[in-house]
Amino acid sequence: METMWIIIPALIVEELFVIFIQRIFTEKTLHSRRRKPIYEIVAWGGYYITFSFITYNVVGNAFINLLVFGFSFFSMVTFLYKDKLRYCFYVTVFAYVTGMCSEVMAYYLLMAINYFKENFISGSEQMFVGAVISKLIEFCIIKLALLFGRNNHNKSVCVRDLLEACFVPLGSILIFFMLIPTESELYPVSDSPVNIQGCLGAAILLIINITTYYLYEKGKSATEKRMREEALQEQCNYYMRQCEESKMLWMELSKFRHDMKQRCIYVQALLDTNRYDELRRYYADSMQFILTTKSLADTGNIFFDSILNYKAEIADRDQIRFNLALEIPYDCEVNGEEISICLGNLLDNAIEAAKEVEPDRRQVDVKIKVQGHNLYIAIRNPYARPRIQKGEEYITTKQNVRSHGWGLQIVKEIVEQYNGNIEITDVHNVFCISVLLYHVVK
Repeated sequence: METMWIIIPALIVEELFVIFIQRIFTEKTLHSRRRKPIYEIVAWGGYYITFSFITYNVVGNAFINLLVFGFSFFSMVTFLYKDKLRYCFYVTVFAYVTGMCSEVMAYYLLMAINYFKENFISGSEQMFVGAVISKLIEFCIIKLALLFGRNNHNKSVCVRDLLEACFVPLGSILIFFMLIPTESELYPVSDSPVNIQGCLGAAILLIINITTYYLYEKGKSATEKRMREEALQEQCNYYMRQCEESKMLWMELSKFRHDMKQRCIYVQALLDTNRYDELRRYYADSMQFILTTKSLADTGNIFFDSILNYKAEIADRDQIRFNLALEIPYDCEVNGEEISICLGNLLDNAIEAAKEVEPDRRQVDVKIKVQGHNLYIAIRNPYARPRIQKGEEYITTKQNVRSHGWGLQIVKEIVEQYNGNIEITDVHNVFCISVLLYHVVK
């Protein structure tokens, strides 16, 4: 009886740990309905109470327990998450299979330990020890699955992620075995390993796993958020400078239009007095401002023309030729902010790379085509500095890694948002990137 009062608190922590790891997996793989927290507590609590009560008090058949778990877990998942039913079914199957496999692995691990060290864990205590170990194994499996799951298919898995996923739960298993008394003069083999120290140690180890996971995830999210904010701030500053330059241009044009009436009166006076030579000089001076403004892109679409002409002017400062092939209707409308960021980043990367090559090779080829509601962008440029590639990701070659290298990642996020495609080719020091966005043209 005394042992039971020791085991019960540890079992409560263990069952809460099960809920914790199952919720981790569902939150990372499904999309929440954004309900109030009370609904989530009721749903998870109802699932746990239903499954536990029926499993431990009503039936003992494994097949029926499977059906009870599947029905209760699937009902809870479909209530909390808005994904299609087949995805909820897949998550339910994965949760059951993971739990079952971890229990099998824990069972054979205990069998192997008892084989090499006879009666290391007595039969009466194997259920408690095996339950704790199986939950730690399940936690490790789920964390590894999330590293390589669908939410991370475009992210490279680094060594520290693998260490965090494996070292803490597997290290906890090793520590837990060290807490179990072994045969000695102080701890005869007949003594129960489920003492106050063992139960307290098991509970603390499970809590440490939870805490470590949250601290690591929060730290990683905070770091990525800070780096992204720095990159976005740099983007904002860049487009603010672009807006200021555009503003100056429009102010000059507005001033020119404002003076048009006086100019027309003066021109009429010159015509009336037959002062044609002076009229020619005045006309030449008036047109100088207009003639010095280059308009490489002239599709009639102000959005695309303004971006391309602005970038072409920047490229011209470094003697970079812009070759444009545009099929853009003058009246098409797009999501200005996101397309501007996407096209701006692609052009910036191309200009940065092209200005490092020999002057006779400095050129950027741009092809933009609007077909229906879809937008196709292809940009081709030479480069001099070797590209660094890690898996499918290109790593920035600039010294300040934290501030650079986010442009292509931002483009990929915009492409994913519109369920588009992105294709990159890199042959003979010529970098080509093609982007296809669906349903962005209004």
